[in-house]
Amino acid sequence: MAKPQKLTMMGTRNATAGGRKTFRGAVLTPAQRNIADRITQGAERYYIWNAGRQVGKSYTAVQLLLWFALNRPNTVSMYVSMTYNQTLKLFNELYKGVKNSGAVALMSRSNFEIEFING
Repeated sequence: MAKPQKLTMMGTRNATAGGRKTFRGAVLTPAQRNIADRITQGAERYYIWNAGRQVGKSYTAVQLLLWFALNRPNTVSMYVSMTYNQTLKLFNELYKGVKNSGAVALMSRSNFEIEFING
């Protein structure tokens, strides 16, 4: 089995230096990485990923949400789930991954909102 690669989040402005800062994302499996690459580098507006249970669809979607939030300043990125518990779980995983990164400007657990330093 191939070794998972790191998803690099690039292009976020550093709040203090005014320059650019690179954030390292989570380790993705080769299949997840393939989907992430197609979405982040493709020109299509919509993507459909038909995959079975327990292959990391939600995990990959959260990583892509983070990538878009960090690489597209002053935009709103949103993840919609069917239940409150699923929303809470995914929000907590996302926040745990970014809370000490220096990329978070504001966070509201009650509203499930994270504002990044790039707006």
